[in-house]
Amino acid sequence: MISPGWLRETLEQLGMDGSDGTPAAEVAQAYVKAIEGTMQGRTIVP
Repeated sequence: MISPGWLRETLEQLGMDGSDGTPAAEVAQAYVKAIEGTMQGRTIVP
């Protein structure tokens, strides 16, 4: 499971401070790691 919380770009689109959000590129890398990797039953927090 990927659990990124708020995306930086989403916060910025909502007019909020994006510094607490996770960049979409990092979330995408975490998804690739989860799909291509061998980890099972873990939560990945990018």
